[in-house]
Amino acid sequence: MHTLSLDWIYGFVWGCGSFCGAESHDERLLVRHHDKKLLFLISKKIGSFKPHKRNNTYAIRITPGNEFVKRIFELGWTSRRDKDRQYPQGDINQLEFIRGYCYTKAAITKPSSGKNAIVKLEGAKNVLDVISRYLVNMLDIKYKEPRKRSVNIPNYGDYHTFVLMYQAREEVPKIISLLEIPDETIRMRKIDCSRFIGAENP
Repeated sequence: MHTLSLDWIYGFVWGCGSFCGAESHDERLLVRHHDKKLLFLISKKIGSFKPHKRNNTYAIRITPGNEFVKRIFELGWTSRRDKDRQYPQGDINQLEFIRGYCYTKAAITKPSSGKNAIVKLEGAKNVLDVISRYLVNMLDIKYKEPRKRSVNIPNYGDYHTFVLMYQAREEVPKIISLLEIPDETIRMRKIDCSRFIGAENP
């Protein structure tokens, strides 16, 4: 069971957080996810509002005066739709941050033909580049350059993101273990790695 650290949460919010409310002068850091239990754990840890239903997901709102928000801005956080967003600059536990970030960005696919599973990490180019180099140092695997991917999002239009893809037989198990992706997810054809182990009921 994994302990929910602040650095893990920084990574998680780096992956799925956005800033909203500027038009109504009610600015908040908004963190959306479909796992209500995980958001409840995060809200308890950082002292924010409890999760509320928002469309087909849940969300927590964090006020600008919250110490967590102050710190994440100090680290250089920008909204997830910022095309040039950077990897955090500051004193953090890199592994914990990367685990939290990849928790919102990782997917495992396993072809029905029985071939090797494929691990995909999606996100900002600059962030993925640092993660790719970190995996090289930690796991002694080959460097992967983030590849551009374009998707069309309803009511938003074309959105450009980047992807790291790992499929070598000797690489995939190492990455799954390091990022702490639950073993049972490998049996699924596709998963977004969104269930946090040990989340208590809200």
